[in-house]
Amino acid sequence: MRVEDSMSSVYSYDELQLQLINDNKEFNTELGRFMKEKWNLAESGFDYNVVAVFGSQSTGKSTLLNRLFHTNFSVMDEQSRQQTTKGIWLSEARERPLLIMDVEGTDGRERGEEQDFERKSALFSLAISEVLIINMWENMVGLYQGANMGLLKTVLDVNLQLFQNKGAARTLLLFVIRDFVGVTPLKNLQKTIEDDMHKIWNELSKPENLQNSDISDFFDFMFIGLPHKVFKNEQFEKEVDLLKNRFYDKDDPNYVFKPDYHRRIPADGFPQYAQSIWDKVINNKDLDIPTQQHLLAQYRCEEIAKEENEIFLSKISPFKERLDNGEIIDNLGQDLLEFRDTAIKSFSVEGCRYRQDIYEKKKSDFLEQMNNTLYSYYTAQITNAQKAIVINFKEKFDDKVIDDNNDFKNTFDGLYENSLNEFQAVVDEITLPQTNWNSNEFIKKVKEELNTIGNNIRRKKVNEIRFTIDKSLRKEVVLCVRSALNENISENLWEDLFDKYGVIVEQNENKFINKATVYSCEENELKHISKELKKASWDAFYDTIFDETKDTLMIIRLKEKFESIFRYDSNGLPKVWKPGDDIDGQFQNSLNEAYKLCDLFNRIKIPLTKIKEITEVDNIDEDALEIIEPSKKKMLINRFRNTVEILYIDAKHSVVSTKAEIPYWMFIVIIVLGWNEFMAVLHNPVYFLLALIAGITVYALYRMNMIQPTLKIIRSILIDLGHQIINKLNAIENQNLLNERYEMYKQNYDNPNFMAEYEDSKRYSDMSGGSNSPSKPTQGHGLVQSSSLSHLTDTVHFIDNTEELDKQYEMNVNQIKRNKLLKRHTFQVPLNTKNRNYDDEDEDETDSYSFEMENLEKFDANNSENRSTLHRRV
Repeated sequence: MRVEDSMSSVYSYDELQLQLINDNKEFNTELGRFMKEKWNLAESGFDYNVVAVFGSQSTGKSTLLNRLFHTNFSVMDEQSRQQTTKGIWLSEARERPLLIMDVEGTDGRERGEEQDFERKSALFSLAISEVLIINMWENMVGLYQGANMGLLKTVLDVNLQLFQNKGAARTLLLFVIRDFVGVTPLKNLQKTIEDDMHKIWNELSKPENLQNSDISDFFDFMFIGLPHKVFKNEQFEKEVDLLKNRFYDKDDPNYVFKPDYHRRIPADGFPQYAQSIWDKVINNKDLDIPTQQHLLAQYRCEEIAKEENEIFLSKISPFKERLDNGEIIDNLGQDLLEFRDTAIKSFSVEGCRYRQDIYEKKKSDFLEQMNNTLYSYYTAQITNAQKAIVINFKEKFDDKVIDDNNDFKNTFDGLYENSLNEFQAVVDEITLPQTNWNSNEFIKKVKEELNTIGNNIRRKKVNEIRFTIDKSLRKEVVLCVRSALNENISENLWEDLFDKYGVIVEQNENKFINKATVYSCEENELKHISKELKKASWDAFYDTIFDETKDTLMIIRLKEKFESIFRYDSNGLPKVWKPGDDIDGQFQNSLNEAYKLCDLFNRIKIPLTKIKEITEVDNIDEDALEIIEPSKKKMLINRFRNTVEILYIDAKHSVVSTKAEIPYWMFIVIIVLGWNEFMAVLHNPVYFLLALIAGITVYALYRMNMIQPTLKIIRSILIDLGHQIINKLNAIENQNLLNERYEMYKQNYDNPNFMAEYEDSKRYSDMSGGSNSPSKPTQGHGLVQSSSLSHLTDTVHFIDNTEELDKQYEMNVNQIKRNKLLKRHTFQVPLNTKNRNYDDEDEDETDSYSFEMENLEKFDANNSENRSTLHRRV
């Protein structure tokens, strides 16, 4: 409750609202003061409007008014469903002069069967307001009581008797359909409500002067659907904002406040006018409760309908889960019709005993109620069928082969007709008699989806063809350009290249058109794609030319052109320059030919009109055909000259080297001094044959310019042979040193294990020495294991071992282990490092080996001292 029921509490919590009519049907006389002091409307004249809301309890009427007009009417607690608005409340809109009436909801449990106040408040709202908002749920549309049609009938009847006459002000009935989901189009709901209103009007008992009147003479209708406020809040707020414009924006085509709706009561006289209307309503006897017989018939028929409806729901509920899972149930319409007819028959058996008019009305209401329930099954079955048929259509279409013998149009039309026939069969089976269900929207949607699938498949196939042709076309163009710019370049390079390009474009365009024709492409579509292919081919042509004329490639191309003239003759053989050759002239001629080639690549020398004609590309200008800019050309020429001048210098040097001849007198000296040797060779067949072979070999090497390479090879062989000889001598020397050291240790120590260890070392040395390849000192022969040296010291045997000797022996062994200087426990000691032949090793490695040799000598000296000390102590 916002306020106490007592008239002493007339303000809402924000002191801007007035309880105009309280629970006791008392009119609040404070209205005049509120309009003058609180709302500042008393001086507005005719510049104000009145809006009221009417509808069942807890349908969100107050919430809707707060959203539309920024009022603060109390709304229902979401945790409990109970009456919020009691009586009639009045408030001012925040943004313009509007009086907003929030009327107590109908069909509330608080009032129960007492409907007197509902009738009077509804009649008062209808009589006093210019726009009456009738708030109802979507699922109540078509119901008699649920949509308050019975109450509206009574109110319209009394309104017609009391307040209406020819020429009276009209009223706009704005039906706001809440929780509108859109399954049933709004226009269908609108038609249902309008039919019900016209039916109510035709059943009214009209005054004599209004017998031929129509409801449109007194009322206009407007309809709007609002989504669910909780589950679709964002869409709900958006639609409310659109509805708000109808009340505030005079330029809106659906502006609600038309001049003929105004009651023509000035603002300062509105309190008295409203009070007089309420007095007339409160004293009217036509709004009293109907007879007991009428109530009994109505009550019993409703109870019977309720019982039969529960049985009916229990029978059809198993189908709901199957439909929700997407199943298409066979003979569903036949089963639902049987269940509905059974429920009607059962209702008739019990209900026909009561008042006939009430029975017929309730029977019609019950039938409409069941039809409304079955409508969700109807839509679910059709929706499932629609999805299945669309999927089946797509699968069949994908499996079809499209070619010259079976084009796209014939394939699509055949599958399209079959799918529509299947869908129509499902619709006909589920559509029940005595219903106003319309399947046109569903059929239209199926057609749209099938057409969309067909168009998507057609576009996909055409795009695949386009992609294949485009790829092939680009590849052919690139190969054509690269071949033309790198092979047999002539003065007519660009004309010949573009002619080949035009042939390639034409062939691929025809290939695309032939393949795409079977997909029923329109001429405009073919022209558009052909134009795109030509544009893509021109881009490939243009880009490839620029890729092939980059700086590096141009210099290579110019150098090859230069060398083909300067270094090779007309037969393609290398030139051998002689002293009399005109090297300068040949050089200049080769440069000129290379410059001509560079000039040929300056720009694409093809008429612009010809390019546009073949490529159909309009945004090409002369500047775009320039390949090498003047500054870039100058840079290329400089780099090119720097490259080829080396060839010129080499040619000059080759001529100078051929001019270096042996003096003639030298040949005379050689003949005189070597006459005897020449004669010996000539008279000896063996010498003569060897000399002849050597001469032929030298001459052949000379003619092939292989003298220098042959000498280098012979030199390398001799160097390698020398290295092997030196390594072998080192191996022998090291082995001798090892033998000498062995004899020295053998004389000083009697170690039975030494011989076996020495033999192992010797075998290792022999294996290393047997290899001809050079090896590093740490791995080759001529080495003795240092562990063996340590063993000579560590394994001294005496017959009389004393405790002191053992202790001293252990100390010496530990000292020797600490003095090991090399990296491994078993290391190799080089015995001779004088003749190492590793030219590539640096001086640091040699210094390292010298350091190791010095430490090895210290090691031997320490061992000798230790051995002497031990002998003295023993």
